[in-house]
This record gives sequence, structure tokens and C-alpha cells, in this order.
Amino acid sequence: MSYCRWSCDGSDVYVWHDVNGGWRIWVAGCRVKEPGHELVPIGLPYDDARFACKTRMTTVRKLLWLRKIGYHVPEHAIERLNAEISAGRKQVNGEVVR
Repeated sequence: MSYCRWSCDGSDVYVWHDVNGGWRIWVAGCRVKEPGHELVPIGLPYDDARFACKTRMTTVRKLLWLRKIGYHVPEHAIERLNAEISAGRKQVNGEVVR
């Protein structure tokens, strides 16, 4: 299940819950430049970086840090993670439980 994907809402990050546990963040290495849809390097320090986070809170902190550096991180991804934190959700064998 992904929280956001590259290019959706201008996102530079792909964020998902890993079936093996934890959350993964993969930072894009390039952006689509209009009008010719040419791919151009983003040019920030963590282009094409991958991060593994053990908790939703760690994932939110990493996303906020990436946003501060200059990457486009959709607000809806952070809001959804925060909502899950507030609801006290956990995942067991791929199922969301309280």
C-alpha cells in the first residue's frame, strides 16, 4: 500500500508500507520538465536515495526532513501517516488492526 508515488501531485518520493515490516521511502532522481515531458535531474543531495523506517513516526520525520531540504513531499502522505498514528493502528500479517 503506497502513501504517495512519484509524479502524483508533483511528488519526489514514493512511500509505502513494506510487507516485510516497516515503511520505505524512495526519493526520485529526476523530475518531468514541461512541456516536452523531458526528465531532468532534481539536483539535491538525496536524489535516488532509499530509506527504511521502522515506525510511522520515523517515516513522517524523514518526509518532513526531505521536504525541508527541497524535495516535493505531498501533504496528504504526511496527513495519512499522522492519522494512522493517532488511530493507534498496527499491521499484523498485512491486516490493519487496532
